[in-house]
Amino acid sequence: MKRFLCFALLAACGSDPTNPPTTSELAVVKGAGSPSTFASTEALTADDTVEAIGVSGDGRVIAVFAGQPHELSGNTFEVRSLYVGEGDPEALGAVHAIAPRIGGGAWIGSEAGLFAVDEIYTYKVPLLEDAGAVNDVLDANAGTLAGLWLAMDGGLHRWEDDRVSKYAIEGLSGAATLVAIEQTGAFGVAAYGDQIATLEPNSSEILVDRPPLDTGAIHALAAATGAIYAATDKGIFAFTAGATPPWTQYTLADSGAVSVLALSIDVPKNAVWARTADSMVLLENGSITAYPMASAGQMSLLAIDAFGDVWTASGEEISRNTTQPPTQSATFSADLLPWIQERCSMCHMNQTQNFEDYAVFVEVAEQALSRVRSGDMPRCNGGLRCPNEQRLDESEYAVLEQWIRDGMPE
Repeated sequence: MKRFLCFALLAACGSDPTNPPTTSELAVVKGAGSPSTFASTEALTADDTVEAIGVSGDGRVIAVFAGQPHELSGNTFEVRSLYVGEGDPEALGAVHAIAPRIGGGAWIGSEAGLFAVDEIYTYKVPLLEDAGAVNDVLDANAGTLAGLWLAMDGGLHRWEDDRVSKYAIEGLSGAATLVAIEQTGAFGVAAYGDQIATLEPNSSEILVDRPPLDTGAIHALAAATGAIYAATDKGIFAFTAGATPPWTQYTLADSGAVSVLALSIDVPKNAVWARTADSMVLLENGSITAYPMASAGQMSLLAIDAFGDVWTASGEEISRNTTQPPTQSATFSADLLPWIQERCSMCHMNQTQNFEDYAVFVEVAEQALSRVRSGDMPRCNGGLRCPNEQRLDESEYAVLEQWIRDGMPE
């Protein structure tokens, strides 16, 4: 039963999940999926043990080691030193979450609070100094639930329009450990330890529900378009507001269920990657593909970059895993221009935006890659988005990816 959730430090009501889940609440999908292997794996070395990884708003990998955030540039990690002003903490402490920051850079949630990473520095954000550690952070830029969401020792908070509101859910107290908001801002999920609450906006209020799910420990939440996923001791749980049933459990095994410790979303493809003790699992369009791993490493460390590459870490080693085989190096004039002429010039060769001009295209290349990977480009007849069966597959835009990886040489 859903109840209204009030905010700005007001308490809310919620149903008590004392009953077991019913078929109207939960569907169960058993099976380990189809086996596959990564096309290539590349290892980079950090200067110290990797504590956390994530991605920036530009889709670049952020890794925290030696007490400092580092951003991937080419094949090297460049430090984003912690700026310490008067009264600021001199260290991040244990890092709990790294999240993309709207407009570029990243947010870091740690035991010392909330930090922002820009092109040069990392700095403390003076926010809710009495609310304790930031356990999770999520920058939502669309819909009714837009804002910066913070799961903190002091509870669930939302920062919007220079105002911070605390969301109190009846029956859930103490530290909020995880939060995720669906990509369009249509609904959200928060976790307090091993308890889940769903958030669904209704007019000027938010409905809260505490579903009767038996998940075991909840290790991570990740938001795609249309669904939110939870990594739990009993597989992956997916929530879709308004669906019947709203929850689906993927056991990732033919019998029993596999523990999952990390999740990350490939946003353009709207697919979710999950990490288990011995494999990476791709859940895309309801299909499961398992990629065995020689070494599990630190199972909670997982990130997906702008190319869709899967990043993991173990000790001082950071690994990039790709599903497509590497191609030869590419230049704009010799390799990419023919592709642009075939795929883009019909719509993007005019006086204001000539993609055949290197100086023009180099400024929009990463955005173009994201739109091609999502199927938004190139368009079909009449400028309409192409049906799924007519979208480019990965091999058909590999030259664009390779050119960007090579540093976009002319």
